[in-house]
Amino acid sequence: RVGYNALIDFFVEDLDWFKLLNNYVLLSPEAMGMALKIHSKSFRFSSLTKEGYENVIWIEPYVGEYSPLSIKDIVKVSRKYEPIKLSPYAKERIAEGYLNLQKSKSKNPKIYGMSTGVGSMKDIFIPFLEREQYQKNILLSHAIGTGSYFDEEVVRAAILLKVNSFAKGCSGVRLLVVESLIALLNNNIVPAVPQKGSVGSSGDLVPLAYIALVIIGEGYVIEKNQIVSSKSILQSHKLYPISLVEKEGLSLINGTEIM
Repeated sequence: RVGYNALIDFFVEDLDWFKLLNNYVLLSPEAMGMALKIHSKSFRFSSLTKEGYENVIWIEPYVGEYSPLSIKDIVKVSRKYEPIKLSPYAKERIAEGYLNLQKSKSKNPKIYGMSTGVGSMKDIFIPFLEREQYQKNILLSHAIGTGSYFDEEVVRAAILLKVNSFAKGCSGVRLLVVESLIALLNNNIVPAVPQKGSVGSSGDLVPLAYIALVIIGEGYVIEKNQIVSSKSILQSHKLYPISLVEKEGLSLINGTEIM
């Protein structure tokens, strides 16, 4: 349990507040609501600006149906290794999306891909203690691609587009998940993604599964033209695998970032 004053100190002193929503802390919808208010307040009084970050691509939420991210931005990140950061507003939108999903769960305990299986298992209720493993299984079961691996710039572009999609705040994932993807880009950790697999329809399920596996310490990355374990590369960059909670595995593989 975290006291109110401790929360205030945490959010004001550490704007990377998504760390609170890691594998060890679960907030109720009410506590999350309070945290969001503190988070918004801390941003209003913080000195965080874009000054000093001239060479950073800022990821902003969509304006209507259009993303501020440009083709030039994608080229800068995928080919020229330009780092990216989520804007404060994007962080807030993502957190609000997660909060809204939690509120929906309290009203409707049966939500597709969150408390139920997916596809032909859509009517099967997943017990709470099994949901983390189920989300992991979604990734593992879809990582069945074949053929040569995509070029580095293609994978980096796909990760950027996935981050950009999450910035809209409609996917219900934690900030921790999005920041973990950003860490791959900013540390030039490139998942090994086979070129042949499902694309389109309900999502680029197979190739996106290979990308998502890396942030949970599974799968492989391309390092100096060699295929190596993702866990060892994460450790070398002082990064740690995350655990997925309800719906996050599904959100990570749904989308058409590869196509």
